[in-house]
Amino acid sequence: MALTNIEYGSLASSAIINSNFSYLDDRISDSSESIMTNISSILSNIATINTRLNTLSDDIEDSIEELNTKLEGYKNKLKLLNAKSCIVPNWSGITNVTITANTAYVPQSNGYLIITPNSSQINLTINEKTIQIKTGQIATIPVQENDSVKMSSVPSAVSFLPVAEVSVENL
Repeated sequence: MALTNIEYGSLASSAIINSNFSYLDDRISDSSESIMTNISSILSNIATINTRLNTLSDDIEDSIEELNTKLEGYKNKLKLLNAKSCIVPNWSGITNVTITANTAYVPQSNGYLIITPNSSQINLTINEKTIQIKTGQIATIPVQENDSVKMSSVPSAVSFLPVAEVSVENL
């Protein structure tokens, strides 16, 4: 079916007019269906894009959480490494220590033992590792909390010099 042209100013039969209206109605219906199909397709594409964006957003949030967890772990490891490797003396906390021969001294924190040997050589054992301190030498030995420190003889003097608390935030 096609649209019939009616000349301007001429009289058209009702059949031609009805046929034209029917043709236009069919074309409007077809166009409406086509538009609705296209709108449905567009809405489906928008829903797919929205779903993908939500998934991407969730993946990004998970990645950020994972990175923050790793960062916190690295920060804690750095603090631990710093605490174990940075021994900055806290001179206001120095104390004299009494150590008897072959009796273990266990420091309660990280620090230094400052040892003045007596007239004889001293064998110093820290956690089963032995070193010799010769007469006339003042020895400064770094120790960690809960190390086991033994000496073969009683020295003239021993002092414990604790370390200052150093944190990553203070660096």
